[in-house]
Amino acid sequence: MKQSIQKTIVCVSFLLLCQSLLAKTLKDTNDVKQAYFDIVSKYQNNQQLIQSSWLQVAALYNDSSRYYHNLQHIANFYNELLRCKNELENWDAVFLAMVYHDVVYVATSRDNEEKSADMAKEHLGAMGFSQPFIDTCYSLIMATKSHKATGNNTTNLFIDADMSILGVPLDKYKQYVKQVHAEYAAVPNFAEKRKGFLKHFLGVDRLFITPLFYNLYEKSARYNLQQEIKDFQ
Repeated sequence: MKQSIQKTIVCVSFLLLCQSLLAKTLKDTNDVKQAYFDIVSKYQNNQQLIQSSWLQVAALYNDSSRYYHNLQHIANFYNELLRCKNELENWDAVFLAMVYHDVVYVATSRDNEEKSADMAKEHLGAMGFSQPFIDTCYSLIMATKSHKATGNNTTNLFIDADMSILGVPLDKYKQYVKQVHAEYAAVPNFAEKRKGFLKHFLGVDRLFITPLFYNLYEKSARYNLQQEIKDFQ
C-alpha cells in the first residue's frame, strides 16, 4: 500500500512538472509584442516609430468587437508556427505577416485580408523594410483569404497554422465557436451560413495541407466540425 501511494505521488508530481514546463514554453500576447519589437528593431532603429506601429496594431486587435480575431489568436498562431520554424523561409517575414494578417477585421466585410495586407505594407514600408520583404508578407496575408494549397511550403504551413484552431480539444473548440458567433452576431442568418461552411469543409479531401498539421489536427478537426453541426440540430 505504501509503495502504491508513493508511486501515485511520483506520477502526479511528474504530470504537474510536465504541465508546468509546457505552460512555460507556450507564448502569450506579451511574447508576441516582445518578438515584434525584437524583429523590427533589426531593420529600424527608431523605437518611437516601432512603438507607434505596435500600438496601432494592438488597438485594432483589442477592439471590443473582437471575440476571436484578437491578440490571443495571434499568440496561438505564434505557438503553432514555432512548431515548424525550421521549415519556414524568412522567419521574420512570416512572423510579421502573422501579426498583421487579421489586423483589420470586420465581420460584415469581405476585404479584411486586403486591408490587413495594405496596413502591413504601409507600416513595413514606413519602417524601411525592403520591397521583396514586404511582398512576402503581403502574399502570406492574402493566402489566408482562401486557405488553398499553394506550391510553396512556407505558405502552406502558414495557412495550416492559422487553421489549427479547428483541431484543438473539443472544450477549447466550443469556446472558439462561442467567440465566432459573438463576433458575427451582426451578420444576418449567420448560423445557417456557418452550418453550410462546416458541411463544405467536411466535404473536402483534407482540411490541412501539410503533413505536420494533417497528422496533428486532421482527425480531431473533423470530429469537432461534426460535433458543431450536431449542435445545430
